[in-house]
Amino acid sequence: MRSFTLNTQFNSVTNLGIRVLEPPALPTTTQIIDQIEVAGRAGTLTREVGWADQTITIRCAITNTPDETVLESFRNLRALCAGSVPGVGPITRLDLSTNPGVYYKVKHTAFTELTRLTSSWWEFTITFSCEPFSYQAGVRPITLTTSGQIANPTMVPAEPVITVYGTGTLTLTIASTRHTSTLFPP
Repeated sequence: MRSFTLNTQFNSVTNLGIRVLEPPALPTTTQIIDQIEVAGRAGTLTREVGWADQTITIRCAITNTPDETVLESFRNLRALCAGSVPGVGPITRLDLSTNPGVYYKVKHTAFTELTRLTSSWWEFTITFSCEPFSYQAGVRPITLTTSGQIANPTMVPAEPVITVYGTGTLTLTIASTRHTSTLFPP
């Protein structure tokens, strides 16, 4: 069954009563590049600027439930996505059942109007503006207690958080660059 989950706790089908009408197109990460014309130069000067945000658009359908009308359910979903539901906070994570094992970091959501499909079903579209990358779900921190090697499994340079505990001299090599430091007890 096609579904999406918000903040790992609100499943579109089981918690929100929403049906996904068609699987969303999976976005790709797009690099922003400046092509600069320089007089006297053969070709352009290429400068990597950064990465563009991703957009995920999901067509949804909703019907009355024993607890809520379509309009109440739609308002409650919009409030949830706007971060105005007490005790929940803003929606910052989107998981898609059609792309298991990864999630997207949500920056903003937008809704289309609610339109009637049949006598009991209504349709709307949610557009999620997300950070440029998808992230692996369930990744645990890596702990090294001796010399070792960790490889980046992606095509984009990693930005790891490295925390070191201990005493003595440490040499850390990242992409052929050696960093040496003396550690002192806390």
